[in-house]
Amino acid sequence: MILKKRIRDGIILAGVFIMAVLVFSYLTNKGDDSMTADLGSATFPQISFDCDGFGVNAVPGYAKQMNITEVRDTITPVLKNKLDMELIPYDNKISSLEYKIYTLDGTECLHEDTVKNPGTDVSLPLGSASVLGEERVMEVILHLETGKDVYFYTRVAQTNETNMSACMDYIKAFHEATVDKNTDTDISTALEADEESSNTSYGHVTIHSNYSQVTWGDLKPEIEGGERWSVKETTSTGTSVQLEYRVKCKGEKNKQDTYNVKEFFRVRYDKTARRVYLLDYDRTAEQVFDPSSKVLSAKGILLGITDADVPYLINKKGTIVSFVQADELWNYNKDRDEMSLVFSFASTENNDARNLTSEHEIRLLTADKAGNITFAVCGYMNRGEHEGEVGIAIYYYDIEKNSVEEKVFVQTDQSYGITSQKLGKLIYYSEDNGELYLLNDGVLRKTDVNKNRSEELQTGLTEGKYVISGDSHLLAYCADEDFSRITILNLQNGKERTISAKNKEGVRPLGFIGGDFVYGRFHLSDVGKTAAGESTDPMYQVEIRSSKGEVVKKYGQKKIYVLDEGKSLMLALSQDLEQNRPVEAREHVRRFHELFFTLSPDKNAIEGNIRRAMFLSDRSAYAHYVDLAEQGYYNRIISGNVNQRVGIDSVKCDFHTYPYEVVTYAKLSIIREKSVTERSLVTRGRLLNSTRSDNNPHGFILEAFRVVENRDIRVYDR
Repeated sequence: MILKKRIRDGIILAGVFIMAVLVFSYLTNKGDDSMTADLGSATFPQISFDCDGFGVNAVPGYAKQMNITEVRDTITPVLKNKLDMELIPYDNKISSLEYKIYTLDGTECLHEDTVKNPGTDVSLPLGSASVLGEERVMEVILHLETGKDVYFYTRVAQTNETNMSACMDYIKAFHEATVDKNTDTDISTALEADEESSNTSYGHVTIHSNYSQVTWGDLKPEIEGGERWSVKETTSTGTSVQLEYRVKCKGEKNKQDTYNVKEFFRVRYDKTARRVYLLDYDRTAEQVFDPSSKVLSAKGILLGITDADVPYLINKKGTIVSFVQADELWNYNKDRDEMSLVFSFASTENNDARNLTSEHEIRLLTADKAGNITFAVCGYMNRGEHEGEVGIAIYYYDIEKNSVEEKVFVQTDQSYGITSQKLGKLIYYSEDNGELYLLNDGVLRKTDVNKNRSEELQTGLTEGKYVISGDSHLLAYCADEDFSRITILNLQNGKERTISAKNKEGVRPLGFIGGDFVYGRFHLSDVGKTAAGESTDPMYQVEIRSSKGEVVKKYGQKKIYVLDEGKSLMLALSQDLEQNRPVEAREHVRRFHELFFTLSPDKNAIEGNIRRAMFLSDRSAYAHYVDLAEQGYYNRIISGNVNQRVGIDSVKCDFHTYPYEVVTYAKLSIIREKSVTERSLVTRGRLLNSTRSDNNPHGFILEAFRVVENRDIRVYDR
């Protein structure tokens, strides 16, 4: 029965009410007070590009000129040295269109031109063939009659017409076959179905899922409003395309449920065989919360098919909960039996692409006793006062007044992805003091919202020099290069305390357990470097201090040292191994990437790192190593005296299925004599449980390893 299937797939926000939950069965959902932050309608014009008959890359419009080196989420294929662009002005009158072609580092404009009084279909000649001799960045500026300018960005690259056309046709046919089983396209042969993969949820489907899961089982999806195509990469080794769309699916009692879907393809055209191969497929579906349906049960709030890790906050009485689903913030008040939509960029009146752009995230910051919440919206602002801007907006939701007030907006000239990575390290707002704390690019900054004054508190806070508590109200950091002192800052009240190192020693922050702080002590004489050239400081003792500053526990044993920045220690501090298995899994994946992608211009060092990485993975990683070696990648590292470093932004593991699906988001820094190239790295794989050993301390094997994204973010001089 599909009903049973859907219940098993669905996520329940349970255990958020400490009062008698059985009364839920008697609730009638009579309250549906949909108070949403007043954002107004989207007003910007919209552009997209033609790619051999496919409309692609409806890139967002920006209210100001952006940093060219960091706004490059899409790449637009260029055929025959010109681009055909579709322009939708909506209610705007456009006096002229200006476009420029830049080098990837943004330092040189290679071609520019202007189109007066552009229509809806615009052809953009891109100059001589040398302009697109390699990948470039294009900036399009629409000059409105009101005097306002709107900016658009995409990478551009000359592409083989036959290859691109074949890839796009293949993706279209595959996509249509997933939603309509009656098409002539047989997609089952392209799948790499694995018996060990999870086939129990439509929320996340991959190339390893079975045919039934990929084709939506019995849900009978109907696409609403069409697909939005984005070309992410196109190289000689493959083309990556993402489709975003909404579907209506068969629900309970003849109702239809709505889902936001992201569908990713990576394909390769084989010139010899004259056919396209599917290299990777990944689809996520998140149910749009509908309070008009039955959303309450004796177990909690029924969210349907969504990510298992739902962000939510509750008040101390357990009677009010706020949660985020499908890029919308909802609030449920049990005492009043009211469900309120607090924040959403989506518009019930207008479902065009401007409102559905998902280049933002909502982060819940704090909830007080009354259920009032502070939250942040980070990324691209689709509509409202900050339409077309990128940054972080802090909002306060007053549950009594049922109103949302913006406290502060911090603007940036970087893309959503970069903003999320950099500004997302720490966001904390104190409603009592009216102070906002942000950690960006190693700089801790405090903004007094009431006085409209900002100050720089600390610089040089790189990875390994600071830790943040789970609720973000505590920050511990080392300001000194010699790790002689740790400062613990309470962002809620602004108070701080310090921990000093002993003579000829250093101290390193490790983490928080609740309100207790964990740190390690090490001898300066023990500081050294690993085979990969990374600094390491073996700690001879680990200490835990309470929130009152008292040392409550010490861990230490002669000739036993803690390595890897103390991450393994955090596992030993808990008695529950199963509880910490996810922590071990993420650390295993992190360590593999550090070994595999950290390269120095030394053959022995490279081979040593790869050899150690192979203990943590199966042959899929070795096959990727062989591919790179055959392409001469490691030889170029050595001959060019290049260093490559990797910084892990996040590791996302799905522990509801086995083997555990894992996605890693990282940044590569390719360091040359005079420049540094930063690249965005995204990998996928699965984790299998394995036997622990000295070479594999966490007891996992990474299988089905593959790189799904490895693209330039920016290039800058040293």
